[in-house]
Amino acid sequence: MTRVREFYTDAQREWERMDIPICRIEFASTLALIDSYFIKGMAVADIGCGPGRYAIELLKRGCGVTLFDVSAENITLARTKVTELGLTADDFLVGDARDLAALGGRCFDGILALGPLYHITRDRSESRS
Repeated sequence: MTRVREFYTDAQREWERMDIPICRIEFASTLALIDSYFIKGMAVADIGCGPGRYAIELLKRGCGVTLFDVSAENITLARTKVTELGLTADDFLVGDARDLAALGGRCFDGILALGPLYHITRDRSESRS
């Protein structure tokens, strides 16, 4: 997990990634899915929120959002961006998606988990049974 955390220490790079032409397609298609599944008033946990691009869109759509990411730098940038836009998130948490204890047992109407799923891999030292 250390390599994943280190990869995301450049939060500004991750924020700007969605401005790359090919990533604009990803952003637009993900927003279409968000519009299909998340509605105003929902409480959403954005697990692996990065610097908050999708969380901000959820906030703009009237959802309550808790942002959760492995990178403290991503959480710091997300908090800055949310504040700059005059939006208010429910919480900003740093943690590992394999351990959601930091959420304190809270309940959510929906979860957005785009990034963590492709970072969870089997350790090579584990047996393959």
